[in-house]
Amino acid sequence: MNNSLTVDSDTLPTKTPTKMQRWFSTLGWTFLTIFFLVFFTILKLPEERVKNYIEESIASTLRAQNIGFSADEGHISILFGASYLMKGITLRLPPPSPVIHLEEITVSPSLLRLLLGQFGGKIKIKPEAKDSGLLTASIETKQEMINLSYELKSIDLGKTGLLALLAHIQGTGAISGKGHFNGNMSNPSSAQGQIELNITQLQIESQSIQGFTLPPVRISEGKIDLNIDQGKVVINTFNLGKSNSDDIRLKLTGSAQLAPELSESNLNAQAEFSLSPAILKAFSLLDMILGPGKQTDGSYAFQLTGPILTPTPTPVSR
Repeated sequence: MNNSLTVDSDTLPTKTPTKMQRWFSTLGWTFLTIFFLVFFTILKLPEERVKNYIEESIASTLRAQNIGFSADEGHISILFGASYLMKGITLRLPPPSPVIHLEEITVSPSLLRLLLGQFGGKIKIKPEAKDSGLLTASIETKQEMINLSYELKSIDLGKTGLLALLAHIQGTGAISGKGHFNGNMSNPSSAQGQIELNITQLQIESQSIQGFTLPPVRISEGKIDLNIDQGKVVINTFNLGKSNSDDIRLKLTGSAQLAPELSESNLNAQAEFSLSPAILKAFSLLDMILGPGKQTDGSYAFQLTGPILTPTPTPVSR
């Protein structure tokens, strides 16, 4: 007696994909199609034409800011995602800012964001071929929102020209740190972030500043730690100098409220600082000018309030 049971395969129940599964399947195939379209389009384009287009786009953008740009070499890579490597970069900023030379810049744009009409990607900057310094950053934009994160590793302030660019002084030093920022700068109350910077062996050369001869200035180390919450910048740490051998020792505490224009941002902080005899001697009137804030130990203390770039100092008595 044969008790075997046979089942017609046509009568077996089939599992119908849900609407969500069909949606994800369609989306996946769409992105795969777009990826291969972009991939093979890049393969067909002559590298020299792409190189010229990219560098001219960069140059025209910087030209609008009165900044000259040139690069000795440029190469496209699509092995681990699309990227563009430039070598021998020169940036010519408006006088009196110095010319900046960089060894390498690698830009890795986000193809998905570009397809969506947004900007996003990663950038890596190597200032000098023989140095270990490196800057890496990632940035995403959506309408007026910006999401930025960065990491600095032993960037030489002198060789890159950053010290001369930011403070218009000549010197050397190394800066490291990391941080992130998220927000809409036209609406600073949305800003969130953290900024951490460490400075080592900062040395400012002897030079003339507004008719005064500044002696060499040495600061062994500095540390900056700022927290940004709803547009308010809280100074967790802002210290320059550590020992009596430093020509400047500064401690800044307090906060600032961001505004759409940096010059309109409001500062409310207290500065405590000491200056070496060499600096006081070079600026003979400095001790008299700072006299109202002089403390019993020879240091100075002032409350700083008002616009962040031009605050009003008020002597602090202790």
